[in-house]
Amino acid sequence: MESVAWATERRDVTMGLFALLTVLAYLRAVRESADGRLDRRWYWASVGLFGGALLSKSLVIGLPLVLFVLDLYPLRRRPPAHPRGLGRIVWLGLVEKWPFLALSGAVGILMLALGAQRGNMTALDALGLGQRLALTAYGLVFYLGKAVVPWPLSPLYTLFHPVRPWDPMYLGPMAAVTLVTAVLIALRRRWPAGLAAWVAYVVLLLPVSGLFHNGPQIAADRYTYAASMSWALLVGAGVAWCGRAPRTGRLSRPLAHGLLAALALVLLGWAALTIRQERIWHDSVTLWSRAALVDSQSDIPIFYLGWSLADAGRFDDALEHFNRALARTPDRLPALKAQLLLHMGLIEQRARRPAAAEERFRQALAVDPDHPVALIRLGSALLQGRESVEAQGLLERAAQLGPGWGAYDAGELRSAVAQVPPEAGAVRGRLAHAMAGLLRRHGQLDEALELYRLAAELLPANAAAWNDLGVAYALRGRSGEAVSAFVIALRVSPTSRDACDNLRRMAQTLATAPPELVACSKATP
Repeated sequence: MESVAWATERRDVTMGLFALLTVLAYLRAVRESADGRLDRRWYWASVGLFGGALLSKSLVIGLPLVLFVLDLYPLRRRPPAHPRGLGRIVWLGLVEKWPFLALSGAVGILMLALGAQRGNMTALDALGLGQRLALTAYGLVFYLGKAVVPWPLSPLYTLFHPVRPWDPMYLGPMAAVTLVTAVLIALRRRWPAGLAAWVAYVVLLLPVSGLFHNGPQIAADRYTYAASMSWALLVGAGVAWCGRAPRTGRLSRPLAHGLLAALALVLLGWAALTIRQERIWHDSVTLWSRAALVDSQSDIPIFYLGWSLADAGRFDDALEHFNRALARTPDRLPALKAQLLLHMGLIEQRARRPAAAEERFRQALAVDPDHPVALIRLGSALLQGRESVEAQGLLERAAQLGPGWGAYDAGELRSAVAQVPPEAGAVRGRLAHAMAGLLRRHGQLDEALELYRLAAELLPANAAAWNDLGVAYALRGRSGEAVSAFVIALRVSPTSRDACDNLRRMAQTLATAPPELVACSKATP
């Protein structure tokens, strides 16, 4: 449902199409093979289709391993040159699959690099290996459960920190995964299809499992679809078996027909649930209302629903929604209280009620006096109201708190800093400098560079601003501009050790020696 109703995830549909075509072409290559060798035309067609699947979405990066599983069962392939043992495994898994593996490896490296650059991947110090394994086990059970009983569904299942692997919500899935794996391995000779389906399911889920966690969610319904194809094949095989069983005497005809009728009823039930789920995706309000209902302990749907109401022009409904959330927020969560009050102030601003917005910002600061977004928003509002003395004090305080901004939402901070009016003067430059540092730590170098430029423009006598601008240029490979920024930093402050060291490194790279470098080298031994 999610992949059809949500335009962004339509790529799931094309990915699924290309993935299935990849498997079909591979099976055709096996069927058309001569002397145990794969038919080359269908083989390379399968490789090309796999490339299309990866271009649609990298989630199918594990498909080559699924093809290897199919080689073992149900195809039971035995290449003439390596009919058994380790040689068979190496031939089927590596020699024959190298083009698939090369594509998967390239896409995997690219996705990890992009995730690290954009800060999308959860850092190892935030989630350790034990926690990631616990999340992976949870996901394996969660997705299988949702495939069988797809209700209730939500656009968001929030991951709550800290993740404690010994909590029942993780211990149970870890025990279940271990037990299922052990049982299927024990039954591999009597029922190899079960182990093959399980391995394919695990392989297809690994890229979106807790091992490679990203985002605020513990799981997402859209990740169920590709991985569940192995179970769909198993059910399809079961249907075929039920159709044959009465003729072979393994099942009575009434029992076989009863099982098929039960499956048909299940499919009808799933269709009815799909129609009902489609209504949830009608608009942002219905979507996040559902998320807030299913994931009632999470604060994320609260904010999305509030802003969905505001975006629809229903400002009073949005404020009432936030007020209800505020009323049920315990005092032991002051940060959440402050956030709710801040967002109520932002909605009052959107509704063009400046006095009410100012009051909400003050209430947020009463709960969290160091909230930088509330300080900046209130300061900007007062400055526009010509109350410059208090406004300057609030903005100066926010700038002084810059080193601690990492504890707050970077997007909210960036938006607040961007809307500080030009009348703020130099303090606007200090806020831009602090925001640039936060963005740089988050790996958003292009945005940081723009803010460093603004900071240097507004603070021409600030050596730190020019030095940081030079560092940003250097990180972007713009060496000439980096040298110019370091030179200006040293003209402003000839004894700046950071600027001197940075200029020395750049000068060595460019084989140049600006006069400022000679002077600072003498002043900073």
